[in-house]
Amino acid sequence: RGRPAALRALELDPSLAEAHTSLGFIQSFCDWDWRAAERSYRTAIGLNPGYATVRLWYGLDLLALQGRFAEARLELELAERLDPLEPIIAEGCAYMSLLSREFERAEACYRRLIAASPHYAKALTGCGRALWGMARYDEALEMLEAGRRLGGDVPSVLGALGQVHAMAGHRDVARGFLGQLYEMARTRHVPASC
Repeated sequence: RGRPAALRALELDPSLAEAHTSLGFIQSFCDWDWRAAERSYRTAIGLNPGYATVRLWYGLDLLALQGRFAEARLELELAERLDPLEPIIAEGCAYMSLLSREFERAEACYRRLIAASPHYAKALTGCGRALWGMARYDEALEMLEAGRRLGGDVPSVLGALGQVHAMAGHRDVARGFLGQLYEMARTRHVPASC
């Protein structure tokens, strides 16, 4: 329903940076149409260069996913300067460090976010992923479970728990998480990236 809403908003007012941003997100995240998404994001930036959301989504959901980490980092740093108190932006910056396999940097970012927003589940689970990347499995499991207690049984978190348990040699526990994901997929969408 997002695409028709964004397109209708642009029919009514083609100068809406927010509508171009939403369309860019759909084009990148749903369609994987990188060229169209980049055009939409760049149009939005041209219309409103101070709109933090377009900087976040363009950096994280397009540039970083394409491996264009230097460009992505610039966009995310700008988003953080534009809206320094927004936890989603801080989490995006930390996640970008995960994608670029800078695990120590990611951990530091997530720990700052946890200190500022201790009940933000994605900060805890993200920190768990960073710790996993450094083979600190026991700490990773603690963080992932803490995030799970706050955020519930989110497929990506269950998948991460299964991966960490498998890497730590807990194969039966890992299979249990895989079974949960298969069971969950019978009644709702579970992304293949879990």
